[in-house]
Amino acid sequence: MLQRGYSIHTQKYIESFSSHIEKLEQKEMVAIQRKKGEVQELQSAFINTTPYKGKEAEVTTYLLKEKQLHGDRAFSALYKVEGKVVGGIGLLEN
Repeated sequence: MLQRGYSIHTQKYIESFSSHIEKLEQKEMVAIQRKKGEVQELQSAFINTTPYKGKEAEVTTYLLKEKQLHGDRAFSALYKVEGKVVGGIGLLEN
């Protein structure tokens, strides 16, 4: 079921990992650089950085409805370039 206030593309991307948005936590802009460590980190975050090097990405972090087994919170950070979701990463509270 689609939630009000979030784009259909954002919701479908997060739901493709069997997760659901509770609320928006944070937004920030980051540059996709050629620095080895940063690119490697982004590539492990399900992002093919090659087409986006040198561009800015909007990173939006969402609190998810799902919890970890011991009750701690889970988050999803989505990377968008020019309004298109290009990848994301799951984050755990602890």
